[in-house]
Amino acid sequence: MLRRGVRNARVAGIGTLIVAAATVQLAPLAARADAFTDYGLVGTFDLPAAAKFDVLADGRLVTVVGTSLYAETAVGARTFTSLGVLPGASFPGGAFGGPAFVRVAPDGTRVAIGNNGGSTWSEYRVGVFNLADLSGTWFNVPHYDAAWIDNRHLALTAGAWGAPSVVTALDTLAPAPEPTNPVLVENIGGGIRDGRRLKPFNSYVLMDRRGELVGAYRKNHVTVLERDYFRKGTSRPIFMLCGVRVAVGICADCARGELLDEYGRRGADLVLMPHAWDADPILRTGRIAAWRSVAHMV
Repeated sequence: MLRRGVRNARVAGIGTLIVAAATVQLAPLAARADAFTDYGLVGTFDLPAAAKFDVLADGRLVTVVGTSLYAETAVGARTFTSLGVLPGASFPGGAFGGPAFVRVAPDGTRVAIGNNGGSTWSEYRVGVFNLADLSGTWFNVPHYDAAWIDNRHLALTAGAWGAPSVVTALDTLAPAPEPTNPVLVENIGGGIRDGRRLKPFNSYVLMDRRGELVGAYRKNHVTVLERDYFRKGTSRPIFMLCGVRVAVGICADCARGELLDEYGRRGADLVLMPHAWDADPILRTGRIAAWRSVAHMV
């Protein structure tokens, strides 16, 4: 059953939650595939057609469907009831639409919801609402994802396409719509400069437990939307990290099975697949990309 302790459970496929249980015993310095022999499917059940969920303080699931907030009727009940319509809510549609995130505050009294750019994909707002009566307000702040720092401050990741990202701290008790939202971390680039005046690579950097650079993987499969900003990498290194042979694939790399096949043939123990997969971006023509599939995106 899905209860306390799985606060960050995510949905694999819109509309269905897959619940699994695992007993994992880690080696002192390495986590390998054979450590997960007890991992298995417990069961599945249908959920409202939405992509973002969180867990209330009592263990019930909470989600957004359309512009309404829904909560599980009881822990493990597998049925949902509407808590009401979110005042002033607007979300983009399509397969990658809906809210950017749903985050319940640590004390369980409020919920923060990112509007994912709204129906136009361009007006970014974060709503903070009391769960008791859905009273609250919207703040004009950019966002990708969020996590509560405490019961007042919400950490937000944000940034422009092709530019470095930042982490901000939204004061959810500040006056709306223009709140206090200072930058905590800036210039999050995700790459390594090589000294040449060329387009950068989309890179993933690995560090060991001492903070020493192990190496960097450069994304091989750059999508059509990224080609104005990034050039593709051609190498496919396997890194030794804490005694484990680690490989990397970034976002759309997952659409090319031959990359993973190669890693398997070369004896990789673990493949890291960092993603920024949320909503269709808006193309330069003003049209939403509307990817039909991962292969179409690539």
